[in-house]
Amino acid sequence: MRILITSSSNKDTIAGYYSQYLATNPGIELVPVYTFDVEEGPGHNNPSQRIIRKVFPQQMTRQVSAMLEEAVEEHQPDVVIVIKGMHIHPDMLSRLGGRGVFLVNYNPDHPLKFETKASGNQNILKALQYYHLVFTYSPVIKDALEATGNSFKTAVLPFGYQPSPYTENNLNDVEIVRRVCFAGTGDKDRAILISKLLKHKIPVDVYGHGYHRWLKKGEKFLNLYSGVFGNMYFQNLQSHAVSLNLYRQQNKGSHNMRSFEIPSVGGLQVVEYSAQMSGFFEDQKEVFMYRDDHELIKSIHMLLNTSDQEIRELKMGAREKAIQAKYSYADRAKEMVSIIESSI
Repeated sequence: MRILITSSSNKDTIAGYYSQYLATNPGIELVPVYTFDVEEGPGHNNPSQRIIRKVFPQQMTRQVSAMLEEAVEEHQPDVVIVIKGMHIHPDMLSRLGGRGVFLVNYNPDHPLKFETKASGNQNILKALQYYHLVFTYSPVIKDALEATGNSFKTAVLPFGYQPSPYTENNLNDVEIVRRVCFAGTGDKDRAILISKLLKHKIPVDVYGHGYHRWLKKGEKFLNLYSGVFGNMYFQNLQSHAVSLNLYRQQNKGSHNMRSFEIPSVGGLQVVEYSAQMSGFFEDQKEVFMYRDDHELIKSIHMLLNTSDQEIRELKMGAREKAIQAKYSYADRAKEMVSIIESSI
């Protein structure tokens, strides 16, 4: 089966992960089309480029759609997988579907409700009707998609983790930092929750920009740092006694990318309860879930007062579960192929 996928040359992205691992599945001939390199190429965030995209919003859509359609003409795939699809024109998908190409969408955000301008646009909404199969990470979103009345099939494909040196190093050698770690861009809701921890004298290290609007640098129990990525991010998750995972609205009742990134490197995750997460990890052992502020504070205090050796043992158990349960993106790619083959 020949699959064409919208992709990125940046391997540390969702598109990069699936391009890497779909290609390793037997019987799959994968053709990546690097549309995200056009959408997110050098200078795409400079002021002049943002102005051009705002004044001429269809210019990028025309360019990316033409790129994808030309690739389809050249390679004649059986399946086209569109990752997200903010700059894929619905009319072009309609033409491809009319020619017998099986169209698949995978969206790591909510395809119906957009929390930010980067989360989605009208192209995503209008294109949904032309897909044959739509993947989402969330059973809540799956229900919302099915309620639209469109004829596409839906499937839940959870996020995963990417192997790194921190998925296999010796956790007994890790020095435990008795603080809470949170990494992510600042917003009001996140700042409010972090402030609650500070009021309960919980020490917190925050990595990300934008918090100065709500949190004061130098505030007692708080350290504010710039964002961390890659191995530095994994190192912080692994060394801190507690790794806080805060959902955005689209992740409520489900999970997010950090749900697997944190345990895969031996982070101890404290996160809002969801039925889906309780199916992935054992609560109060491999993950620590809370249903209200009282449970949140209680769980963090308990972990911060747990001995180093017990913390390491919990970290080992969480990491072992992520690995043994096959939650990696290589495993998710196998799931994706299996679902596509059974849906055609």
